[in-house]
Amino acid sequence: MAILARALRSVVRNDAMRHDPDEIYGWGGFALVSAACFGGMLFGWDTGAIGGVLAMKPAQERFGTLHMSKQDKSNLDQNIVSTLQAGCTADDAA
Repeated sequence: MAILARALRSVVRNDAMRHDPDEIYGWGGFALVSAACFGGMLFGWDTGAIGGVLAMKPAQERFGTLHMSKQDKSNLDQNIVSTLQAGCTADDAA
């Protein structure tokens, strides 16, 4: 019995785990899923960080957005976030 399959069977207790062959719980699948999850976590972290940076006073002072009107700042923030998302989409498509 594979080590990973044994470890998963001790955590996951359902009928599928009892009847699945050990070969489908190999290290290749585990590595692929781990890399995909880590990539998703990094994307979420990056997306969440941009909102915090936009609200920081030192960043607003440095980039000259501290004394903008609410409407202008809102429009600029929306453009920054949209550009970030477009860059991520373009990078994913490449």
